[in-house]
Amino acid sequence: MSNNRLSELRDFSYWIGKSPLQIINSVKHYGGWKSVFPESGISFPKWAHQIRNYFNEQPNKLKLMDSRYFDLTEKFGRNFLFVLSGETYVDEKGHIWYQMSTQGTGYHFPGQVDWKKVTKTFFLPQRKIPVFKLVSPDGTGGSMEVCIRNSGKDEIGKNGQWVDVRQKVISDKYLGTYNYSETTVAGLGNHIYRDVKPHEKSGRYINPIDPFSIRAHRRFSASLFN
Repeated sequence: MSNNRLSELRDFSYWIGKSPLQIINSVKHYGGWKSVFPESGISFPKWAHQIRNYFNEQPNKLKLMDSRYFDLTEKFGRNFLFVLSGETYVDEKGHIWYQMSTQGTGYHFPGQVDWKKVTKTFFLPQRKIPVFKLVSPDGTGGSMEVCIRNSGKDEIGKNGQWVDVRQKVISDKYLGTYNYSETTVAGLGNHIYRDVKPHEKSGRYINPIDPFSIRAHRRFSASLFN
């Protein structure tokens, strides 16, 4: 592993002119986000937090699949028992999306997030929660994320049925954001370090103009921070 290349990946000037997909492929090659932004010896950069959604590719359509086709225990270990509901979807681009349990939805609809709200979301069934929260791990230890308005359902559509979700994707301050360390893959401690704490310090995001565009067609530029 080249320390010089990892140093480049930690410098936004190296990202300029490249697509998020190119950066993702480099990150995978060098061991994931945990190698690029290790928890010890380097603080997580504010600029990386602010442009995280350039890695987030929102779905236009989703199809509920028989989750038996996906061995979640083998893929995620025991983490999925606590944070995933078990429902699995595929989007029109072939990305696999996993529906999170209701306890992960509290930050994505109005109301102060305190112990009352967390407790309420933990015990209520999905049909009583106003949003679905889905994640799509991308092989870096991180994941894309989408939040979709819910109108009294436990799943998005019927098994094997395509559902157009574009108009229901939340795009305001409660939007789903890219995770550099998905809880289901990297564990809660890594998620807190690379995602939760940076958000608490600086909740400002610089989002792509079209959140439904594919990552290969986007480009990082110096003007993002102007």
